Amino acid sequence: MTSTNTLDVSRDQVLAYRASVHGLGDAAEARRDDVLGTGLQDNPPGRTALVALALRGRHSPRGTSLVHSMRAAMHLHRSADLGRYAAALRHQDGSELSDQSFGLFGGDLAASGLGFGEALDGVAAAMGDVMADGVARTKGELSGAVTPLVDRRVAPWCDGCGVHHVYDALFRYGTLQAGLEIEVESPTLFRFVRGDKTTARADPDRSRAEIVRRFLRMAGPVKPVHLAPWLGLTPAGAKRWWTLAEDQLTAVSVDGRKAWMHAEDIPELTDPPEPPVLRLLPPYDPVTELGDRELLVPDP
Repeated sequence: MTSTNTLDVSRDQVLAYRASVHGLGDAAEARRDDVLGTGLQDNPPGRTALVALALRGRHSPRGTSLVHSMRAAMHLHRSADLGRYAAALRHQDGSELSDQSFGLFGGDLAASGLGFGEALDGVAAAMGDVMADGVARTKGELSGAVTPLVDRRVAPWCDGCGVHHVYDALFRYGTLQAGLEIEVESPTLFRFVRGDKTTARADPDRSRAEIVRRFLRMAGPVKPVHLAPWLGLTPAGAKRWWTLAEDQLTAVSVDGRKAWMHAEDIPELTDPPEPPVLRLLPPYDPVTELGDRELLVPDP
């Protein structure tokens, strides 16, 4: 940590700070794109990410891409960030994925003797081969084409579908590794397409440190326990990511509760702009998805 002293701030200061960095303040014009750094969840497809962006004054998706990223859920990101997220989210240890987000398939893979990283690479390679023809495919079409090409251990029998297919979360994570983006036709119909250009793969740990940094910027002050559900990781997995940025953090007490901020953001936290009186947020807005909801709305 950068300091052994704990800075005292109020809940009101935190909420004003978050309104500002999330581009929701009256004078936040220059920050309307900042939320793209951590991504905007889109659920149902085409229904929430662009609404959240428009709420911040940006009405065009130019320069953005919809992909499966955190928790293998659909998120809208800057296209230039896809290499960073692909590197960071190439999880190697399936035991670090939370059961709440992904079920027990990580353990099933480990029991079969196949590592998660190896399985992910195999699925992504198969997707790359299938999509090399440039044809857009629905999830069902892509799954049907990929399943015969992968290790049978990653494609168990599914009673609900009546077929063998790749574990769902592994499939969705694989699309990011394969460079596939999502084109939405309607909330119930979307297709995977090859990205317009090849994105250079970044260094994994540097990418994870940068993503933690962005999380802290948009969600702070927070604890590692708040990072875990956002990434879909176990507490131990999230702590491993957290340590990559730990030496840059400062302890903060929010109305008596200890949390951490990035040192560079402390001046703005202690003296934030005046927040807006009211903002109506759409479902899955990053204000509610990134941080501690008990601080936003203390009364359940």
